[in-house]
Amino acid sequence: MMEVRPRLEKINSDKTYCKNKLYRIDGSFRLPVSEEHEDGQKETVVLEYELDEHQFGIFAHECRN
Repeated sequence: MMEVRPRLEKINSDKTYCKNKLYRIDGSFRLPVSEEHEDGQKETVVLEYELDEHQFGIFAHECRN
């Protein structure tokens, strides 16, 4: 079986994320994500990563295959 190793970029603190990239989150982290709809309404959710030592999370903004 072939092992898959995706390229993970470290999450940045300026809150700008590119589409189709995977970001690695080391340690607990709060990540606000906003989306604006065609009708002008804006929604924001806060993703909360609670990680133990030696764990990491993965975040993707509109990642497509």
